[in-house]
Amino acid sequence: MKQWLSKFRSRRLKDRFGDGVTSVTTDEVAWWNQPLYSVLIGFLLWSAACILLHTGIAGKRGNLDATLAMAGKEILILIFTGVAGMLLRVLSPKLLKANSRLLLLALCALATVIPGAALLNDTERWASLPPAVAGMLIPFALAPLLSGVLLGGAAATVAGLWATLTCLVISNFSIPVLIAGLIATTTAARLVHTLRRPASSSAISAFPCSSRD
Repeated sequence: MKQWLSKFRSRRLKDRFGDGVTSVTTDEVAWWNQPLYSVLIGFLLWSAACILLHTGIAGKRGNLDATLAMAGKEILILIFTGVAGMLLRVLSPKLLKANSRLLLLALCALATVIPGAALLNDTERWASLPPAVAGMLIPFALAPLLSGVLLGGAAATVAGLWATLTCLVISNFSIPVLIAGLIATTTAARLVHTLRRPASSSAISAFPCSSRD
């Protein structure tokens, strides 16, 4: 009789535990964290980059070749945005599951692209500022530092690379812009990795003989 009661109780517990697991898994993903909204954030980021790309040619009339070249640049930025999403999926999958953090990452990336586009598009108006110098003044380290401090080292790398490649397209594929962006992204990512290192490991390495005493 006792064995039968124990088996009956174990079955009831398994049924309750299974029901609880199914209810949690179905309600775990909120409507805001659906994958469709992640794609929407990426599309909005690409649209903002395309708007910044077109600000430099506002009021100018171009022929068919110029229009096709601009369309090619837009497609290239779209490819860069998709590659950034795939890098996030490999380096930080949890970041793609929280669209609020993904939106914050997009804003951090635009923190570099917006002033960079303003500098690159206004070089024709500034006679004393060559285009190469304007490219070196772009705050490439701003995007990886902000995203790294707020979201982690993987976000810093992805934001810095996307901002660098987008500014490269806006600058009409300037090599100094690419070199400066890669150097700034690498330095900022290493700095963020050092700053976010757990303090316990550094304390243990600083006092190796404290446990013996």
